[in-house]
Amino acid sequence: MLAGFAPVLVRINAAPEGGLDVSALAGLPVDGIVVPKVAVSDDLSRIRQALRQYGSAPRLPLVPQVESAAGVLGLEALLQSDPHVAAVAFGREDFAADLGVPRSPHAAELAVPRARMAMCARAAGLPAIDTVYTISETPKA
Repeated sequence: MLAGFAPVLVRINAAPEGGLDVSALAGLPVDGIVVPKVAVSDDLSRIRQALRQYGSAPRLPLVPQVESAAGVLGLEALLQSDPHVAAVAFGREDFAADLGVPRSPHAAELAVPRARMAMCARAAGLPAIDTVYTISETPKA
């Protein structure tokens, strides 16, 4: 942990560019990596291979961010694919774009994937990190 306060997680770019991002982390006091747009276990395998290649901690915890229908449907295999997956995160904006659905104020369109993520994470003994909530309208005065 950085200065003993809180774990430092770095969000890299999605694979394959994320492998290059990993090279910049070698030797830095990083406690984990958030990997966006993870849909299949190979996405995590590429990052894990880059960690070994660039001399970063080979057991560094990974937090896959699931942002597609394929990722949500493949959660069980994904969460079991790497022994150092520390949590799973949900990406609302890209998930809605993947489905081609508009975002709604109450996020009803996300109820099923969010519930599936929570259940799969719980079954794997991992924390589930819910989505960032974005507001795209300026409040009226």
